[in-house]
Amino acid sequence: MEKNCSCGNSIHITLRTIIFQSKLEIENVPVYSCEQCGSNEVYPIIKEDLKSTISQYEKQEERLTVMFEEKSEIVALLMKHLEYPISMAVFRKSLDERMNELLDMLLLAQTLQDPCWTQDIHRRLAQISEIRLKPDRFAI
Repeated sequence: MEKNCSCGNSIHITLRTIIFQSKLEIENVPVYSCEQCGSNEVYPIIKEDLKSTISQYEKQEERLTVMFEEKSEIVALLMKHLEYPISMAVFRKSLDERMNELLDMLLLAQTLQDPCWTQDIHRRLAQISEIRLKPDRFAI
């Protein structure tokens, strides 16, 4: 996954650790990084998930490490496919498989009457739906 930097260099996505206020570490954040000029840019489609994660933990007093793939379905999917380039058709199949897994979990969560789990699964399904509805925002 690459694009062109403002300096003209081709830049790729790497997974980085973001540190917020010296107490919150968010690991595996996808970032476009340029080796030539040193610029970094958070992968645009995950910015809202990153903001949400920061706001969820920003009042935390003790130092904390969060694995971002546990907060963002997009990052979990990226991590699966970042190492080896794949076609959009293969990626869509992976999305469909994950959506089916989440729908199965949703049925279980609803059967167990677990509102927190149900809400989390709805959030994850919405993230995957965003990719399916707007594939142009998610270039692989």
